[in-house]
Amino acid sequence: MKKVIFLMTLLLGLLGGLLWFVSYQRSFGNVRIMLNENAEAVIYKQAGEDEKEKTQVLVSFTKEFAGKLKDGIYVVENEASADFSKQSIFFEVKDNTQVIIKVSYSPDKLASLLMKEQININEAFAKKYPELPGGYQLGQGKLFEKGNWYGALVVPNNAELDTLRFVMQKKSDKWELVTDPPDIILSSIIYPDIPKEVLQAVNLF
Repeated sequence: MKKVIFLMTLLLGLLGGLLWFVSYQRSFGNVRIMLNENAEAVIYKQAGEDEKEKTQVLVSFTKEFAGKLKDGIYVVENEASADFSKQSIFFEVKDNTQVIIKVSYSPDKLASLLMKEQININEAFAKKYPELPGGYQLGQGKLFEKGNWYGALVVPNNAELDTLRFVMQKKSDKWELVTDPPDIILSSIIYPDIPKEVLQAVNLF
């Protein structure tokens, strides 16, 4: 009788361990994270409200990560450098998860590129609008993302006139006016192909 009880206890213990192992394995999801540049990045778990300690880096990688992470909310963050700006993206791990990070150039690099591109940008704008309406002049702008988007103002000399905004995109080494004509506010509904971050930044000029 004792032998039977021992065997039953052992069997239940093994079954319980197997069920725990299967459940534990299912609590992990396949994760693939890709950066569009050969940049360094880290992954850490998003801390809960009751977690006061600083989160620890779980994974460090360059360009791409493929592996398993326990179900939950995580943050992937590329490292800031002379060439790239720091960006953080939250993502949830559940079954198969894929995250693509579009790394943007750093402000210093974008400013350096703008010095080389400004003449080409102004010429492309002038080709579209050889003469601005009376009382307006072309204002200074900024490059965005990887230097392929540009936003700027058309500034009035008269305070009673509205400031206008426009966005240009570089395609095949040529700058093209995307928001035509320039407008007071640029809408993502009217221009869905322009990154929202670019539109938001230009609207705050």
